[in-house]
This record gives sequence, structure tokens and C-alpha cells, in this order.
Amino acid sequence: MNKIDIFKLFIFIFVVFSHLFIFNIQIENKNILKNENLSLTNVKFVNIMKSKEEALVIKEELKDNIKKIKNIQKKTDTAKIKKIKKHAKKTFKKQKIVKKLKEVQKIKELKITKKVEESKFKIKENSLEKNIKKIAIIKETNRGKEEKKINEQTLALYMKYIHNRIEEEKFYPKIAKRMGLKGKCILQFNVLKNGEIKNISFYKKASFNILNKSALKILENINSFKPFPINLQKEMLMIKIPIKYVKG
Repeated sequence: MNKIDIFKLFIFIFVVFSHLFIFNIQIENKNILKNENLSLTNVKFVNIMKSKEEALVIKEELKDNIKKIKNIQKKTDTAKIKKIKKHAKKTFKKQKIVKKLKEVQKIKELKITKKVEESKFKIKENSLEKNIKKIAIIKETNRGKEEKKINEQTLALYMKYIHNRIEEEKFYPKIAKRMGLKGKCILQFNVLKNGEIKNISFYKKASFNILNKSALKILENINSFKPFPINLQKEMLMIKIPIKYVKG
């Protein structure tokens, strides 16, 4: 064996002995502690046994106090629960009322908007009706004016036709012509829609009877005029026509 191996062996032996020494010391300490603990527990046990009655009294008092505390807690809890329930009911009722109020408000708003729309529609409808009536009146007046104008034009043309027809049939008696008799008479008569001549008379007679007779003879020869034109909206015409007899 060399020196290194001897040194290692020496160290190993030293470590083992040191560990054994430390282990013995620990065992002794434990025994001392055990003895001390036993003595302490004995003292405590004696003390506890002495104050056992006091401990029981304290225990009973503690039980009573715990019961009281529990009862108080129960009462407070029930009171709190009642308060919470009341509050919940109130809030629920309030929510319901608010909901209903909102619904009523919505219904009112809808009714108001509906009424406004209806009134607007009525106003529009009334204005439209008024405009339609105005347009109808304007059209009617325009139509009336047009019809009146056409009627007047047609009447004027028909009257011209009557004048021309009378002028065609008019004759100057030869005797009156030779004698140089002059005069003017105004015939009045009615012309029916079909052109028939009715109610012939003198509005004004000429000074000479021969001239009046020749004027009547004109209408006798004509007998009837043409029927009224379609545009002439009349059932009968009252006509006055002057007939002049002048030597030309």
C-alpha cells in the first residue's frame, strides 16, 4: 500500500467515528427532551384536571353564546332576505310598470303618427279633390266657352243662310216698281229645329200694303229652311228680318 491509500483509509475511519459520536449525542438529547416533555405534560395534566369544572362552565357558556349568535344570525338573515325580497318585488313591479308605460307610450306615439298621417292624407285628398274640381270647372268653363263660341258661329252662319235665302226669294212687285213705291217692313217669325217656319207676323209694316203682301209671299215660297246644324244647340229661333223695297 502506498501513502495515498493509507491517507484515504485514515480519512474513512475518522468520518465513521465522527458520525457515530454525533449519533450518540443526538440520542441522548432526544432522551433528555422526552423526559422534559413528560414532566411538562404531567404538570399540564394536573392543571387541566384542576380547572376541569371551569372548562365545562366555559364550554356551556360558549355553547349558549354560539346558539344566541346563531339565532341572531338567523333573524338577521331572515330580515335581510325579507328586505331583499321586498326590494326585488318593488323593482320587478317598477320594471313592469316602466314596461307598460313604454308600451302605452309607443301605442300613443303610433296613434299620434297614424292620426298625423291620416290628417296629411286627408289634406292631400282634399287638395287633390279641390284641384280636380278646379280643373273640372276650368274645363267646363272652357268647354262652355268653346261651345258658346261654336254655337254663336253656327248661329251666325245659319242666320246668314236665312238672310241669303230670303234675298234669293225676294221680289219687287212690277206695279209698285212702276209707281215708284218704296218702303221697309220687318217680318218676325219662328224657325223650328227641323227648319219649319211658324208664327209669321209683322214687327213693323211698310206704308204700302202691296209691299207687305210681297214680303209675306217670300216666306210662303220658301215654306221651310234647312234643319239646324248639329252644333246649334237650340230648339227654336225667333227671327226678325227687315225687307227693303227700294227702286234701284
